[in-house]
Amino acid sequence: MKLSRLGSEDQQFAIAFILYSGSLKRMAKLYGVSYPTVRNRLDDLIARLETMIEPHENEMAGNAQGGAPMLDKTANNAMAPREMTIAQWLFNPFVRIAGGQALAVGLAVIFASALAASVAGVHFDGLLDFHLGPSVPLQVAVMEGLVNWSVITVLLWLVSLLAAPRTVRFVDIAGTQALARWPLLLAALACIPPEVRQGNEKLVAEILAGRFAMPPAATVIAGLFALACVIWMVSLMWKAFSVSCNQRGGRAAAIFVAALLAGEAATKWLLSLMITLRSS
Repeated sequence: MKLSRLGSEDQQFAIAFILYSGSLKRMAKLYGVSYPTVRNRLDDLIARLETMIEPHENEMAGNAQGGAPMLDKTANNAMAPREMTIAQWLFNPFVRIAGGQALAVGLAVIFASALAASVAGVHFDGLLDFHLGPSVPLQVAVMEGLVNWSVITVLLWLVSLLAAPRTVRFVDIAGTQALARWPLLLAALACIPPEVRQGNEKLVAEILAGRFAMPPAATVIAGLFALACVIWMVSLMWKAFSVSCNQRGGRAAAIFVAALLAGEAATKWLLSLMITLRSS
């Protein structure tokens, strides 16, 4: 095996890994990236080294590792630069922030979103849902946010155990998925201005009375913005899954979509059940 065949960045990474005694946490601090980002880089380096081993050496290495499968090489796992662009912070902050830090920020965002939703009169009544409501008590909005986050976290953690059991940390999935829901805070804030809230209240009253009504312009604009925020959130959820579980490609996308559909059904059922129990 010839380590000199590795690129200069891979060689520097390998040297740093040895000097830091294999501590991925210290490596993440050195490179200024999140723990799963540096872990994914290590997985890719291992995969490249495995392809350089001669056939008989490769067999011996596979036996020593319990026949662990090689991982796919991907250019997306390059270490992030220390300076993040605005676009990176908006659409893939997880190369820099994950784990406990992302979890703390994400939970704060979920509670802030719940407060904004309660003031604006909107529901997060499903993993991907954003609906108007006649009234939204704060405790209900908090419950909706926590249920939506916890259900998708558990689902992605379970499927990731099957796909990459060696490299997954539950805190990374929980933290990145919590942080991925921050666009909903913007969607709820957009519904707080008086003209939007009053238009929403009139529309809800007409619907509850069984009458058809055209939504006011302010409601339409806020609704379109909320739809864009939900799409943005799904994109962030995919990035979070990809980074925290080191999963990419068509198979990973299919797993993610299946988890979203299952999560949507599960959260709708759980929230409906909890509201019923709360009302009784």
